Amino acid sequence: MKKNLLFIFILFSLFFGCLTNLNGDTIDKDLANETDHINISETNNSNINDEFDLEPNLVINISTDKLEYKSSQQVNISINIESNMDFKNASLSIRAINNRFKEDRTIDLTIGNNSEKYLFKLPKCNVCGGIKEGDYTITANIVLNNITFSNLTIINVKQ
Repeated sequence: MKKNLLFIFILFSLFFGCLTNLNGDTIDKDLANETDHINISETNNSNINDEFDLEPNLVINISTDKLEYKSSQQVNISINIESNMDFKNASLSIRAINNRFKEDRTIDLTIGNNSEKYLFKLPKCNVCGGIKEGDYTITANIVLNNITFSNLTIINVKQ
């Protein structure tokens, strides 16, 4: 009987000891000492895109130095691109004034804010070879991994 009671006590102690370790109430000193040697700075996060297979995400903002222009004036365009990843060889295309201004560039994007600047001179407002007064769009397109990101803004051209 004493042997059975001792056996039950040992089993109970082992079982209870396992439960307290699982709940975190009791920590083995040797195990705690082993975890003291973990160096988080050695963790390699350079391939985080591969590990989580993130999709590119861009926010494109287009701004000009003015909203209203007269014919033959110079237009200053700023393209600000917020990127969630680094990208090499992204295709950026700008179109304005019914494609009278076209520019294509290959750019490298870094995580965070990126900017590109453009200058062009508006054509004259006339019937022969010029443009009419009115609203015109400026469009920016960026192609990454066969995904197109776009935005546009509108300027007004007066005589």
